[in-house]
Amino acid sequence: MSKLYGDIQKKNNSTEKIRTLTFDQDILKSLSEIIEEYLGSSSLQQTPHALIVTGPMASGKTTTIKEKYISTHVYIDHDDILIKIRDKFSTYEVEKLEDFTMFCLNQIIDKSVSTKRNIVFESFGNNRERLYSIMNSLNRFGYKAESIIINCDINEGLRRQLDRTQTSEYYPTCYYSEELTLDSILSYVSVSGKN
Repeated sequence: MSKLYGDIQKKNNSTEKIRTLTFDQDILKSLSEIIEEYLGSSSLQQTPHALIVTGPMASGKTTTIKEKYISTHVYIDHDDILIKIRDKFSTYEVEKLEDFTMFCLNQIIDKSVSTKRNIVFESFGNNRERLYSIMNSLNRFGYKAESIIINCDINEGLRRQLDRTQTSEYYPTCYYSEELTLDSILSYVSVSGKN
């Protein structure tokens, strides 16, 4: 039985801990397929583009990404990955699904940044200092990092938000999952060098 060891950061009582995960060969193969699906047809770039799509909840960030950037950029998003993981591993417990998701998220970030692929991710934009830190770090990696703001009518946004919270069991986690996505990107670009 082949095994893979991957480091995953877990926060416990405000103390960062790293634990090692072990996957059997079949699980690793399935996770690798999900990772490759995200890397898709994105090509390697001399000067890669990092785009942060910001805006309030239900403003159309994900729709904009999927309509305009998905064919040219690697989409980095915890929730999007988690949905694919849940579809593929529906019989597994929640903690295992989260482990699989974080493993894929970190691998997608590593493979995208280390091979200079265009990347796109989203944020509510409520922590400018962190976004600037991510953008500056990506610039040091040779990226041209920028952000755009998506807005919509406030009543339309509220209607969409209410629809989502009533029809999707996963949607209310969006603030938590945004933190995981942005923290993973920032952690990678901070720890991996390029001072």
